[in-house]
Amino acid sequence: MLPLAQIHLINFICIYEVEPAKTYRDLAEHERDEKRQGVLLRMAEAFGDDLDRHHRVGG
Repeated sequence: MLPLAQIHLINFICIYEVEPAKTYRDLAEHERDEKRQGVLLRMAEAFGDDLDRHHRVGG
């Protein structure tokens, strides 16, 4: 069983990193302007890079 602190950390990562990355990717899929789409994809990647960094450090 996970300690409560780890459960809170996982919840934090999902809410503040995974969800925004998914949201930016979803927005990019529907964006018609290529420049805006590129910005949205870079924002999604930035959140994804942060998530990868957490997994490397913590895992």
